Amino acid sequence: MEVEQNKEENVGPYCELVTALRRVKQPLAGVLATHDQFVLQNISIMNDVKSLKTVRRLAERAKDAEHGSQQNPQPTFSA
Repeated sequence: MEVEQNKEENVGPYCELVTALRRVKQPLAGVLATHDQFVLQNISIMNDVKSLKTVRRLAERAKDAEHGSQQNPQPTFSA
């Protein structure tokens, strides 16, 4: 039955569509696997963070440190 269905798909009006979908299927599977890895990584990161308050505090510290280093560049000493 499956062989008959494949023959019908290869000669039917949907032949080009079926062929294109087969070509897209493999790269799409790779993209979805990468997406799943990112989701799991983000969940892991968020589990390490105790609260949104902690995230905000860490972000503010990083911003202040970056802002401070831009305003007050370290002097360079030449010997």
